[in-house]
Amino acid sequence: MEKENYPQPPPDRRLIKKPSQPILNQFKDDDYNNESINQIKLKHIEDLRNKIQTYQLLEDKKMFLNFTSSSLSLNNINFVLFGPSGSGKSSLIRTLYKTLHNTKTLPKDFVNKLVIKDSFENEGTLFFLRMILKHETETSAGIRICDTRGHLLMNKQEKEQFKLIVEGKVKDDVKVSQSKTRNPFLLWEFWREDEELFPKEILRNDLPTLSNIPHTVILVFDGSSDDIINPEEVGFYRDLVSFCISKGYLNIHIILTRVDLLEQIIQKKYSSTKSQTEVQNIIHSTKDTQIEKVIDCLGVKRSNVHFIENYLSENDSNNVEIDYHVLKALQEMINSAEQYLLLYFNRSTSCFSKCMI
Repeated sequence: MEKENYPQPPPDRRLIKKPSQPILNQFKDDDYNNESINQIKLKHIEDLRNKIQTYQLLEDKKMFLNFTSSSLSLNNINFVLFGPSGSGKSSLIRTLYKTLHNTKTLPKDFVNKLVIKDSFENEGTLFFLRMILKHETETSAGIRICDTRGHLLMNKQEKEQFKLIVEGKVKDDVKVSQSKTRNPFLLWEFWREDEELFPKEILRNDLPTLSNIPHTVILVFDGSSDDIINPEEVGFYRDLVSFCISKGYLNIHIILTRVDLLEQIIQKKYSSTKSQTEVQNIIHSTKDTQIEKVIDCLGVKRSNVHFIENYLSENDSNNVEIDYHVLKALQEMINSAEQYLLLYFNRSTSCFSKCMI
């Protein structure tokens, strides 16, 4: 029997498709395409800003709650910032507010509370400060953000200070400090735990509630530094991350600041010997390397590490690149807060309680 001749299939277009060029190289020298990209980013900024401004707590996750949504009384989410002294925490708060509200003018309470540290100063913020990033309304949830004293010694006492704040035991607007030495004339103090040496006046008198504990924990580091996390301090920050995970914060966010300084360093180093396209590729490669360092040190998710540029002063006009990356990071932090709250509300449900172990 003769073998039937079937028509041959058409060639696989995937095999003859030309490899695409990196987006950076495609658009670098094309003013029209650069303008198109900016228009796309502006539209994305507008959408993100509107989404956050009209955000309702757990609006699309109520189906996962093990109680009726009408009994949900919480209408604010809380962020808390930690990190080495001078890493840019207070500047980040300013940047978040300016970006979210598309404004150059900060509220008076922001201006009065924020302490922006210069690089040559030892410490900036000394108080535990809770500020309103967005007020709650009848139709949307509020966002509160807490600034904390920067880590200097990375010792056990600062670790206990971190735990007290995460557990919601510290009062608002108090100087968070601890006794650095025990009284030599009070021998019984040598038997006290370090966490018992905090002054009583900084601690809340009532039990912490869901409304005053943080829902997202954020660590802030200087991304322009060669050692983002000093090798001697890696163990300290690993312990902080482990403690947060044990408390149900499964997504710790890392903000790397001073991306502008990192770019300036690379431009200065290579601009005389390499083309601008090559310099831009080195910048992107260096950013990825910096992010990988943090992932290796702390074991966090790649999607939870954000490289951003802070606004350096209150008078800076809003910048498309800054706003774009800041709002993306802010949206991810809100998503993590909702994950924490979902686990919190369903902690008695078996499948959720296993996740909290």
